[in-house]
Amino acid sequence: MLKQAEANLIALIESTEDLIWSVDLDYRLIAFNKALQKHIEDTFGVRPAAGMRPEDFVPKERVNLLPPLYDRARAEGSFLVEFLLADGRTLELSFNPIVSDGGNYRHLRLRQRHYGTKIS
Repeated sequence: MLKQAEANLIALIESTEDLIWSVDLDYRLIAFNKALQKHIEDTFGVRPAAGMRPEDFVPKERVNLLPPLYDRARAEGSFLVEFLLADGRTLELSFNPIVSDGGNYRHLRLRQRHYGTKIS
């Protein structure tokens, strides 16, 4: 039964083109889907792996963008932010804390998606 539940969970996160990942309280990658893996490889030229921190694959000028948002999710709970991109699309990021049975934050689940029409 556990193997089936795991297979169902993998199928769920792999069934979307959205980038899905989770990080621990030190911002290390825990799990991610193939869409995120491809994005990181194509954008930064690095193959992501569990345990990597943002500075392991994000350029220095962008490394400090996500940690404050991760911290906000831990402090305030789930939220969504949108950014207008230079190409006319919108980048949507959703931040969701994952809480243990005891009420303590264990890690965060994130989703990123682009929508809108790309301007040529």
